[in-house]
Amino acid sequence: MGAVATAIGNCDGYSVGTPAGMVGWVEEMWLDDSDSATALAVRLLDGRRGLLIRDQIDEVAHERRAVTIAAGARILRLEQPHVHDGPDGAPVASWAATGATLELPEPAGVVRGALAGLHRPAVPRTTDGGISTFRTIVAMFASIAVIGLAVIGLDILIAYLATGHPPY
Repeated sequence: MGAVATAIGNCDGYSVGTPAGMVGWVEEMWLDDSDSATALAVRLLDGRRGLLIRDQIDEVAHERRAVTIAAGARILRLEQPHVHDGPDGAPVASWAATGATLELPEPAGVVRGALAGLHRPAVPRTTDGGISTFRTIVAMFASIAVIGLAVIGLDILIAYLATGHPPY
């Protein structure tokens, strides 16, 4: 298992899978001291949360919104997030790995994976390659128009086949 060559930033909401199938989703990326993405916080199918270090990632496929890890990848258990007062009194949030390795859940099959996809965390899409609300609405209306035209065409075809002439 080698270190991934692809940048792992902007993977929020991506599915995480092994060659056997999906095991969870990326909740957020973790940065190192130089603000480079170095790990991913992952929510597994069974609800547990873990930390996936960059060198445990085999592939990041941004076009499929998927992260692939080897079957024996090591995901570290994350303790519960904590909020405490910082030195200046402002709240500070922290989330730390325990060092214990999580056993991966049974990968989702086709049906379970589709159902699990319904629970995928909502990730806002941005203008840098994401889907805008306007494009979503246009796609929705275009789909409705195509379905409507297909139904009308089917009605005309059935009437023609039944009577032998166009229905007008």
